[in-house]
Amino acid sequence: MKIYWRSKEGSAAPKNAQFYLRTFSNSALIPINEVISELPQQSERLAVLSRTDLPDINRWIKLIDQTLLEIESGRLEKVVIARETTLSLPHAPNPFEIAAKLSAHAVGTAIFCIDFGNGKSIVGATPERLYQRDQFSIQAEALAGTRKRAATVSEDKCFGDELLNSEKERREFEIVKTYLTYFLAPFCNNAPQLGDTRIHRTSTVQHLHAVATGTLQLIDDGKMLNSFHPSPALSGWPKEEALEWIKQNEPFERGYYCGAVGWQTDVASDWAALIRCCYIDGTIAKLYAGTGIVKGSDANKEWDELESKLSVFKEVFSCLS
Repeated sequence: MKIYWRSKEGSAAPKNAQFYLRTFSNSALIPINEVISELPQQSERLAVLSRTDLPDINRWIKLIDQTLLEIESGRLEKVVIARETTLSLPHAPNPFEIAAKLSAHAVGTAIFCIDFGNGKSIVGATPERLYQRDQFSIQAEALAGTRKRAATVSEDKCFGDELLNSEKERREFEIVKTYLTYFLAPFCNNAPQLGDTRIHRTSTVQHLHAVATGTLQLIDDGKMLNSFHPSPALSGWPKEEALEWIKQNEPFERGYYCGAVGWQTDVASDWAALIRCCYIDGTIAKLYAGTGIVKGSDANKEWDELESKLSVFKEVFSCLS
């Protein structure tokens, strides 16, 4: 198994870092033993023979309506519902060429490419860092709420201001922020400090973002990761009820999507959520995107949000715009 990694800040991992991967539903950490430091040249946009969405738009609307009924009943407060988009390609792509394309165009994200061998790989550009540790200092990130980017600076700022002032988006974000400090508290000497809510912009979308900082009592990355992951930004709240709703109602298995990837050494670590990603198996590419459903969500707008998130791959696949 091979991995290419570039952090949100554009840096590589230390040479002595050990990389690990985990799926959405299994907490076991899978070691990755070979690190690729250089990417090949970018490829041309890949032709797409066909596209299938699971669920499709009609089934999506029904699923969101059912989810909103559960939220209205009080059994759930938030659920992250995802979609699997399957693309049929004329030939098997080189995943590291896709990573090169993402690296050139996807700002504000960590770029990753994991090659499992036998034509199977997962590649993506994730804006969501779970946490980053330097010695006993830790920074964990909250990310939720979405607006697309705009063509002009003024319109882009307008979208960002709308996001900051949206009652529905702030409510969704507060769930993630509250969980963040709740997760960190048992591991820290003192109460974690939560920074201001800001806008985090990628090349295609913008999100509400905040950073919580703390000083750890001891270092145990495996225990912290399993405690934190999956956060409400990936699953929902209450956590166990949301996970069960996803298991019973999403029409596909998430697998590595919404899992975690990262590295650790004795003195540092950096972990990211496996989102905005594409799983490749030969000539089949499966793209994943999800959206947080809370009271006030609209199924059609959430579908459009999925499209905006997948547009990170617009320079890779010919069918995306």
